Amino acid sequence: MSIMDVHGYRAVPCGAVETSCRELGMQPLPTKESEFVQVFLASLLRSKDLEDGVKQLRNRVVLLDPTFRKGKGKYYACKRLTCQQKKKLHVSPWEQRFETFIPLHHLWRGYVEELLGPDQERQCSSNPSQVCLKLTKADYHGCLLKVTQSKCPSYVGVEGIVVMETQNTLQLICRSSQYKTIPKPNSVFSFELYGHLFSIHGNRMLCKAGERSAKKFKDKASVDL
Repeated sequence: MSIMDVHGYRAVPCGAVETSCRELGMQPLPTKESEFVQVFLASLLRSKDLEDGVKQLRNRVVLLDPTFRKGKGKYYACKRLTCQQKKKLHVSPWEQRFETFIPLHHLWRGYVEELLGPDQERQCSSNPSQVCLKLTKADYHGCLLKVTQSKCPSYVGVEGIVVMETQNTLQLICRSSQYKTIPKPNSVFSFELYGHLFSIHGNRMLCKAGERSAKKFKDKASVDL
């Protein structure tokens, strides 16, 4: 008596699998690996697709594991400046002069004239709301600004040309060639244009200069500091 008979199992008789597959209309799977792959692919693919695939894979080694090829191509990295070149090009804020930024202010005046369009003086007096809307989205690099209100008393009265604008600060160079960094929050700035004095609330400008042009502003009541 075999071990299978002791546990209640019996070996499958020869020819039983072929008979069952023939009755069910199924094709028995071959025992060899190569024949099994062919039968399996034939059941999934069309005959034409199978022939094309066999032609492409014949006499060709296919690596199933991921491989990383060491590329010999050139890598174009960003060429950086050396320390000596940076020292030659770098100009510290303490060495900058107010007179060197006056042409930048003239460029800003021409930029505002193009922004407001023709008859700027008449628009400032007849349609100030439209002018304020355009100035809200303007770029202020080169504008001559003055701090009129601030929670920090030492900032009040500081006047200079905007050299750099970040999300939360305005960096000015004063007439005395001093470099000042003024925070936008809780500060009010003013500038003169065509005889009119415009005020800018720093709390409404808490974004970068490039992002402000696409931002939609809503009318809000201003609160005195």
